[in-house]
Amino acid sequence: MSWITENKGRGPWEVEPITDKVIYNEGDRISSISNPVWDVNHEFSGIPVTGKHVPCGYWSKGPSGGGGYVPPPTPPASLVFSILMAYINNSPCYEAGSGEQHWEFGIVPSTKLYSDGVLSDGYDLPIIEGDLDGTWCCMFDTLPDGRLVIANDLSIYLETAYQSGVFNVAATIPISSEASFLKVSPDGAKIAFGIGYTDSPPLTVFDVSLLDTDNPPQLFTDDGEGNYTPISGVSLFNVNYYDAIWWNDQYLLINYGTSWGSQESFVDVLNISTGAGSLIIDAPLGNSGGMCLDNHNNLITGIGYTDPSDYTGDIYAYKAADIQALIDGGDSISYSAGTFLCKSLSAGHMVVDHNDYLFVGGGDWISVFGGTPDPDVIGHVEKFQLLYDEEGNVSVGTMEKLYPDSCEDDSAAGPLCKIPKL
Repeated sequence: MSWITENKGRGPWEVEPITDKVIYNEGDRISSISNPVWDVNHEFSGIPVTGKHVPCGYWSKGPSGGGGYVPPPTPPASLVFSILMAYINNSPCYEAGSGEQHWEFGIVPSTKLYSDGVLSDGYDLPIIEGDLDGTWCCMFDTLPDGRLVIANDLSIYLETAYQSGVFNVAATIPISSEASFLKVSPDGAKIAFGIGYTDSPPLTVFDVSLLDTDNPPQLFTDDGEGNYTPISGVSLFNVNYYDAIWWNDQYLLINYGTSWGSQESFVDVLNISTGAGSLIIDAPLGNSGGMCLDNHNNLITGIGYTDPSDYTGDIYAYKAADIQALIDGGDSISYSAGTFLCKSLSAGHMVVDHNDYLFVGGGDWISVFGGTPDPDVIGHVEKFQLLYDEEGNVSVGTMEKLYPDSCEDDSAAGPLCKIPKL
């Protein structure tokens, strides 16, 4: 007998049963009606789905040569998430009478946890060392066991235990990082790390098993001439990037521009097994933005800062089937071929929670383009309700502004990630 785990959005879905819900997962289908019935070809066809059915993203098949429905195993964790959001109170770092940022040495980014409609204190992340002109914060994501992995300058940190708030160096890199993104693969086995922008460092994909707090490995060497040699378990890709999201354990979707401040943004797909890549979404409208998957594996991505700001923060959704067709070799499409959802901040960071709410954080464009700090653009996180019709089309409902820091003038609000409630 074999069990198949379905990845929908940010997976894998290693979860506990959810009760008292009206959204059910029937094999590969989602139903939001109040009394769904089974309609797949097994012994329960036509019978109402009962409260014992587990809407957890799992389905099963009988043994080879056999038939009949086999109930799924009890999943080990939870589908319920808190949203971790990082911020820096940057108001003391603005020079009087100037829109230019004045970076201090040794900045400590703080976090807030958002859960059940309430913002609560998180914990301080590892201190940002050195001269940070052009960057503002470390990037992070969670492993399947809920521990944070954090990229900050020359180090990659691993949390000692679930929500301990204690981080130890678990790997290093030989070149300074302006961490662009860090994303754990759906199976929890690999990490994709965007090191930054200066001198076009490679996009790095490495095995989680390399993380070692007792003897942190250096993931690759640098000969000083821009030539990098990875250790075993590390792959380096010479591609442009700003943000990325795992489509599955083999493919990365990457939002990028041709150069920093190029006012052009694109989405490529990268096969991490072969190194082959191709353009899937084309939009010379503005700078790169963040990206995420919703709970139905639809791609959500946006356009970053533009000048003039006609397209700044425009966010679009693309159906999972359409993205898969592009990955399979279809012709690239334009941004406008997706469904326009909303205009939000500078579309810097994005994540969708278990209740189908999209969280959007503003990116730090002030230090690059100049300008006056504007809390309406970068000082908070915006939360949008995602609504789906019977055909799976998505739209936006209510919107709420969240202020991780009460000063409301942070240089950026993000990055964002989901932390499972274990």
